[in-house]
Amino acid sequence: MSIRKRGKNKYQIRIDSNNKSYVKTVSGVTRREANKLEAEMFVEIESGLMPDNKNIPLNVLFDDHFTKLVLKNRMLIAPRTEQQYINTYNYDIRNTIGFKKIQSITPYDVEVLLNDIQKSRSLAGDSMKSIHSYLSGIFKFAFQKGFVAENIMKKIPTPTRNKKRKVVLPTNSEMQNLFDLAHVLHPDKALLFEFFFLTGLRRGEALGLTWSDINEDTKEITVAKTVKHLTGHPYPFVEAYAKNDESLRTIPIPDKAFDYLMQIKYADDQVMKLVSPADFVFVDYQGKVLNDDTVSRNFKKLCVELGFHKDFHLHEMRKMFATNCYVSGMPEKEIQRLLGHKSLATTQSYYLHVNDEIKIETKNLLNKIYA
Repeated sequence: MSIRKRGKNKYQIRIDSNNKSYVKTVSGVTRREANKLEAEMFVEIESGLMPDNKNIPLNVLFDDHFTKLVLKNRMLIAPRTEQQYINTYNYDIRNTIGFKKIQSITPYDVEVLLNDIQKSRSLAGDSMKSIHSYLSGIFKFAFQKGFVAENIMKKIPTPTRNKKRKVVLPTNSEMQNLFDLAHVLHPDKALLFEFFFLTGLRRGEALGLTWSDINEDTKEITVAKTVKHLTGHPYPFVEAYAKNDESLRTIPIPDKAFDYLMQIKYADDQVMKLVSPADFVFVDYQGKVLNDDTVSRNFKKLCVELGFHKDFHLHEMRKMFATNCYVSGMPEKEIQRLLGHKSLATTQSYYLHVNDEIKIETKNLLNKIYA
């Protein structure tokens, strides 16, 4: 093994193993960092993870190296992000530049690819930014592992995000009218949707509730897990929150929300249903946990059917919950705790989407100040 300096903060690492030579040039590192990279490179060679031929097709790099070392490492990336990486690669990259040798791919090739994707699918800026981000991750990995001499994605401008859509929240009375109609037309769905409105829980948090999370004596719920769904998988999976995660919390719930839970738990004759503490609170007709994406689609369909705000999304009931807490005078730190936010700034951004009721309240307060 040897390390040679090739310029300012630039080193060439050479390792001979099994009658083969492996050479990697690294830039922007100190001698100590180069020594560390040399040790890592040696371990990869001995483990069979360093390819003999660095000029391999991009598809081979993704399938045999990036997937194994990055996507399958649960410490580095979440399962849902892993699935998004794979789906994006298979749909947009595999049959386009995926056949090209990694070292022959130029910034121009990638820019042409991004332009073709945008034109053929009319993707929004946020979606194009995600594809750019995934490609950047792959080429960054290729550079770090010595497959290429530079990360060409640094030369390609990042697509701009869409302008955030202006959200004007409905009033509480409008929401109540929606729920009243929904309880008549779709009672099985209305209860869940109003539960979102009354508790401010994230979609996956509400769907992940089990009866063991409900304290009937104190009328509190423990939010300890979330439901997620991966494309291509028939059923969602449940992910537990870490102990140091602000999302892990025990919160009180309004009496109305608690009553809804009891309606689910007890039959019409007030005889307790045969439920296990491990059973999910909200389930489908087969008793299985609900698909989070399906719940969002059903809410959208309900809004369209009842002529409600066409741009109103399920997650915005969480913003309404924050807004109602704020207007009532609840301390901001307590609102942050109820919502499970790590940052107070995130909480504060939730109640900046004002509605007519808040505007009237603000006007009344100003009149009192300057009366």
